Amino acid sequence: MNIKNSELHIKIPPIGFGTSGHRGIQGQDFRNAHVIAIAQAVAIFCKKDRAQPSIVIGYDSRHGNHPQREKGTYTQVLVDTLLSQGCNVTFFEIPVPTPLISYMITKEDHDGGLILTASHNPPEYNGLKFNPKNGAPAPPEVTQELETLANHFLHTPPDDAPQNGQLTLTKNTQSFTEQLATLSHSLISPPSFKNARIVIENNHGACAQVWSEVAQQLKLNTCDILHPDPQPDFGKRAPNPTQIHTLEPLKTKLIQENAILGIANDPDGDRHQLLDETGTPLSPEETAVIILEALKPPMHRVCGTVASSYLLKQACEKNGYIYEETAVGFKYFAPFFKEAQDLGQLSMGVESSGGFSLSNHTFDKCGFLPGLLILAICLQRQCRLSELKNDLYQRYGKWHFLESEFKYPTEKRDHIQKVIQTPDPNSLAQAAPLPLINWHCQDGLKLEFKDLSWGLIRLSGTEPVARVYAESQDPKLSQKIILSLQKWLSNQG
Repeated sequence: MNIKNSELHIKIPPIGFGTSGHRGIQGQDFRNAHVIAIAQAVAIFCKKDRAQPSIVIGYDSRHGNHPQREKGTYTQVLVDTLLSQGCNVTFFEIPVPTPLISYMITKEDHDGGLILTASHNPPEYNGLKFNPKNGAPAPPEVTQELETLANHFLHTPPDDAPQNGQLTLTKNTQSFTEQLATLSHSLISPPSFKNARIVIENNHGACAQVWSEVAQQLKLNTCDILHPDPQPDFGKRAPNPTQIHTLEPLKTKLIQENAILGIANDPDGDRHQLLDETGTPLSPEETAVIILEALKPPMHRVCGTVASSYLLKQACEKNGYIYEETAVGFKYFAPFFKEAQDLGQLSMGVESSGGFSLSNHTFDKCGFLPGLLILAICLQRQCRLSELKNDLYQRYGKWHFLESEFKYPTEKRDHIQKVIQTPDPNSLAQAAPLPLINWHCQDGLKLEFKDLSWGLIRLSGTEPVARVYAESQDPKLSQKIILSLQKWLSNQG
């Protein structure tokens, strides 16, 4: 591998699997050498179950993710490495979303899938994540094994093996879009989709073809897709759909077209943000609860994370469902999804960052399904989304979720991490703006207050940033919690 050899004289940053794969700034902590080493590790891992494993590859529209696998690109070295290690590879010749790869892994009985994407991160980032044969993001024990193997191969590459893997090229997204259309009908049973108008914000990512095909299969009256063409820099647009200030074009088009709702995705289509017909956003948890209360099948579990809204717990308590709170990461929902499948029931997974799926769909988050189910509910009940949302507020109250960043010098990461993992209880009590009834370090540092509001501090896996979250039923109090936690961090030295 000439590309890797040319990098050997350079000190290469190590590989680190965060919440979902290895990510980094291209040319710095994400390079061809990282892609090759991870591919070699995945080949070794998958060969434990099958002598010639089958891997499906997808990617978003970032630099280096080249559909024709131009020499020196990430797609070229990824495919060639896997083939040289004796893996059969199915490669999409177009950018495709992560949930499609998750679906294809189980649909076509692949041993795993690799996706080149940095999700919602800016365009200068790229990443590579692995989903094993159940289609879910790899669990911690698998990522730890892959990380160890990959870092070994990063500095001690194996001898080149004979290139005896088979390459299959495809552009076929139909089975995935048919699955989405089928679920939209079967789970909610709207009378028809033919008079529906929706607007999609693709953000120059990998979702336009899927949305176009689903719209045709559902016979939607109108499905306007903004910024449909894949672009490596996303047209200089912010790729995170939950940053509401970036969605003005979607809001404007939505109101102009008198559409039922607007849906925004991140570049690899595993996150969503919904806007009602007035252009007002719904939180992922609000979307999830509307869907939860409309579904027909029995619900086995509802899964959220330490960063999820208290609204999920409220809805589960009212409807008699079991709520499971996990660390942040869709991978932690997979055991509950598998259990639901085995029982012939349904489980739901929701993340505050825009992740959603059902156990009868994909074990990875899907940015398409929640919008389609909400559309079906509006059509079935012949009501506006804003009406469904306001009904939710009347029954549960309105929760105000805020997120902020606390930036710190890179060299202080270990210190900040230690402070969060082993905080001084007295300093927490003094910093808390409300009576503190509980705190824990399940994933980051979470503080729970007497009035059911809460705050959370988590370190980013890719940047020298601590994410600071807060939620309460008073927006001013949510902001006060954020400021208190940021001040507490500043005082830790």
